[in-house]
Amino acid sequence: MAAPAVKAARGWSGLTLGVRSVVLRLPGITQVRWSRYGPEYRDPQIDKEYYRKPLAELTEEEKYDRELRKTQHIKAAPAMKTSSVFEDPLISKFTNMMMKGGNKVLARSLMTQTLEALKRKQFEKYHAAPAEEQATIERNPYTIFHQALKNCEPVIGLVPILKGGHFYQVSGHGRESWTKIDSFPGTRNCQDLIICVP
Repeated sequence: MAAPAVKAARGWSGLTLGVRSVVLRLPGITQVRWSRYGPEYRDPQIDKEYYRKPLAELTEEEKYDRELRKTQHIKAAPAMKTSSVFEDPLISKFTNMMMKGGNKVLARSLMTQTLEALKRKQFEKYHAAPAEEQATIERNPYTIFHQALKNCEPVIGLVPILKGGHFYQVSGHGRESWTKIDSFPGTRNCQDLIICVP
């Protein structure tokens, strides 16, 4: 009596293993939570230099990768990634910190207006200056923005030090990684940043 039940149980266990292996091979089902794309999708290549390289200069591996990209599925590029020459990660970070209530369109337009105002102001200085001084006037708003952020960076910051089981905040020189980010909160709006312009 027990023998047929054992045979049936073995048959069902073999069936579940077969179903599991079929399910794992399905391209639409992924193990990653909240993933929109399956494992067969490749990451997008947004670097223009990758595509500008002539075929004669490519290695065999790069040629194979390019041929493979023609037939494989590719994920959509994230909205914050772009191949534009005007894309600047520091300006994107500043725009995100300036944004209120998720209104990124307004934050971007304010940032664009600020960069435009900087450029207009610099061109007015350029045309009003004598010919000898015109070469020293910076007219690129992106360079001016980076210089303004560098001027706003804190020189000294608080560093946590462990003494006797307690952490104490002691002043010390700021590290490169957090001085850029710490310069943002003091310059949440563009008017504060214009004050930092040299």
